Amino acid sequence: MAEERQRKQVTVLFADVSGFTAMSETMDAEDVGEVMNALWQKLDGAIVDHGGLIDKHIGDAVMALWGTSAGREDDPERAIQAALVMQAELQRFAQDQSIGTPLRMRIGINTGPVLLGAVGTTGEFTAMGDTVNIASRLEHAAPIGGILISRATHQHVRSLFDVTEQKPITVKGKSEPLDVFTVERAKPRAFRLETRGIEGIRIAMIGRESELEMLQDSFYAAVQSQQGRQVTVIGEAGIGKSRLLNEFDAWLAALPKKVTYFRGRADQRMQSQPYSLLRDLFVFHCQIHDNDDRHQVWRKLETATTVSLAGEGLSQRQLYLIGWLLGFEFPGEGPPEELPQSSKELRHQAISTISDFFQAASAQHPVVAFLEDIHWADDSSLEIMETLMTTLSGHGFMLLCLARPPLLERWPEWGQGKPYQSRLFLEPLSREETGSLIDQILQKVEDLPEALRTLIVENAQGNPFYVEELVKMLIEDGIIITSSAHWLVNPTRLPEVRIPPSLTGVLQARLDSLSEKERTLLQRAAVIGRAFWDEVLAFLATKEGEGDSEGPQDAEAEETRQLLETLRERELILPQESADFEGIQGYLFKNVVLREVTYESVLKKERRDYHAKVAKWLIEHSGERANEHASLIADHLERAQQRSEAIVYLKVAGEQAQKSSAFREALSFFRRALSMLAASDSEERMVLTRQIGKALYELGHWDAAKTQLQESLSIARQMANPHEIANNLRALGIVAESQGKYTEAKEWLQESLSSARAAADPKQIIASLHALGGIAEKQGKYLEAKDRLEESLSLARKNVDQVSAAQAANLQQALESASGAYDAAKSRVAEGISKLQLDKNRKRLSKSFGTLSRFARRKASDEEE
Repeated sequence: MAEERQRKQVTVLFADVSGFTAMSETMDAEDVGEVMNALWQKLDGAIVDHGGLIDKHIGDAVMALWGTSAGREDDPERAIQAALVMQAELQRFAQDQSIGTPLRMRIGINTGPVLLGAVGTTGEFTAMGDTVNIASRLEHAAPIGGILISRATHQHVRSLFDVTEQKPITVKGKSEPLDVFTVERAKPRAFRLETRGIEGIRIAMIGRESELEMLQDSFYAAVQSQQGRQVTVIGEAGIGKSRLLNEFDAWLAALPKKVTYFRGRADQRMQSQPYSLLRDLFVFHCQIHDNDDRHQVWRKLETATTVSLAGEGLSQRQLYLIGWLLGFEFPGEGPPEELPQSSKELRHQAISTISDFFQAASAQHPVVAFLEDIHWADDSSLEIMETLMTTLSGHGFMLLCLARPPLLERWPEWGQGKPYQSRLFLEPLSREETGSLIDQILQKVEDLPEALRTLIVENAQGNPFYVEELVKMLIEDGIIITSSAHWLVNPTRLPEVRIPPSLTGVLQARLDSLSEKERTLLQRAAVIGRAFWDEVLAFLATKEGEGDSEGPQDAEAEETRQLLETLRERELILPQESADFEGIQGYLFKNVVLREVTYESVLKKERRDYHAKVAKWLIEHSGERANEHASLIADHLERAQQRSEAIVYLKVAGEQAQKSSAFREALSFFRRALSMLAASDSEERMVLTRQIGKALYELGHWDAAKTQLQESLSIARQMANPHEIANNLRALGIVAESQGKYTEAKEWLQESLSSARAAADPKQIIASLHALGGIAEKQGKYLEAKDRLEESLSLARKNVDQVSAAQAANLQQALESASGAYDAAKSRVAEGISKLQLDKNRKRLSKSFGTLSRFARRKASDEEE
């Protein structure tokens, strides 16, 4: 066995024999030694005969491992079978030796991830980690003469042994009690398994006919009756969601009527990135690459939307609104037309524009949007999709979502409750359907042994993916021979067949069948994510100083391409249809769980190094659009334990989220950054707590916002930072104002004003005066409001702060308008417009123009009366 360090799932057995001490008191030491050696020969033999590796003997105890080299599908089962044999051997041995003192044994077994490697000066190869510690604790807690297993092991073998659940036990180092089971005996022989597409064989979909018909009916309802439909297909990994979607997709493609497609897929990294699933929907449709410059992004968005609307493209304003929400930074100095000042209003108008676009597109051709793996989707995208469906329910639009059950833990009401919504739960295939699936997959086997077929049916648990992966293992192991037109089953190898007890076991066994280079490449890909790129893999293969992120050496690049092709042929990965980066080939792990299992096999030190290099590559290849990938870059930096760099990008991601009114995501980013701060970094803590407070305020959590802002204020005072003191005091005043606590708000704001004056900080003085004027105006104290706003306006003019001057001028108009001074109010608004035009602040211009229009109407109305 190679003794390199590696992370793997293994099963660990600890056994301890008691009674030797008492026996030593009545026997000669030499005789005791002979008896012990004879006993361990039998006990060790039981371990080895069942495929275990004896790790070490410790006094009267032994530690054994299963799964250290090539992972076997039934390692937990083998360990328990060995334990049962060991107990039986001990009883027979004691009777045969006529030992007066009874010998008894406790056994504990646990399954889970470990680190395999050499330790100590002698380089002893062993397993290390929590899995080993728990197995040892189970041995100590086992009843004398009994076998105690963990829940992790039980999940692999529950159909194979009679067990009795015991009261949970508390063990050292674990905060929660452990669920444990005693093994009584083996049940009559049983196995487990799964299937999908092998060696180019076309397999008809089995057992999903009614589900496919339901999707077809939903499409006809959406198109023919103009009754939009939202269908969510929910099922466990490998149960057949993607296959059902593919069959439906093929049916749509065969229709005479043209259909406009949109596709989006979420993955785990997206869950904290605002609007990432919605963005993926448009990125795929418009074929936008991550290394496109801003002009290319704009052109592609404009071109694709124009095609979808049969030549009638969106206006520049509509394109800007969509791009703004998706996080695209467009060329030019600002938006093409006047837009709302509030980011909330911008978001509202952007969603309305997207709805208008889909309505117009569905008027040309039926529109079908596929969203895959939405259990990983960000909340902002899911919120928007729900909003869109309310407006599209009367159009030829169908939304088909695929999700695993965890989606309903986050969104219990998702996809139900409205006439246009329906859920479709995929259940495991029946025994008959599973048998039919096996017959199709192995249709080239002329004489399929019934024992092999039955074994697969019994253990597939109705999951098609299990069937497929097992058959692939049988082919790779040479049990099924595919070298001729007619496949053969090697009958001499049938006794070696063991079915993987879990999906992890299946995938671990497939990983172990790869060459070292193939496995290493797949591990690097897993660090990048579910989606990955050939150039990044080649870059990760370069050693320090041998290449850079701009382009790995040709040798690494060529070898990477060859290995990727091999992995693609083995159906572990799939090429992406559209590339994220122009000129760089993208790939996907075939299954999310495969990626997770592979990632867990990477040594943590190597993970950190790889994550750091991926972040470096992303930063350099994103160029001027690096901010759009800030959250992804931060994730890699955080996993690389480069905390200070990760904090920088988390703050950028938070600020980007705030700008687009995605306050939940902004809050998450700021909190993650705060959790990584060093205790001594007071200045950064002060800023982050203030940003968290403002995000909480926007979400309506005013008491929590106040707590955060007060903490930031406390730090600012300790640091004697007058700018931050004034900033936090003003924010606290705004929170109090929102709660209707005007007296408290004025106290905070007056203190903020005093602090800003003492620090001679014009910007904070202007802002505090403006806020105080606003409160006075709401309380009907117009003279006080007028004084505050006049001073604010005067200071803004002196400091050439066009935006503040415009804000003050616009607020003053409210006072003058209230007293019927429309001409004066009109003058104020005109001044505000002038200031904003000088500052090229188009976002606020439209609001001012609207105010001017309202005054004209109100004045005309008063004159008529």
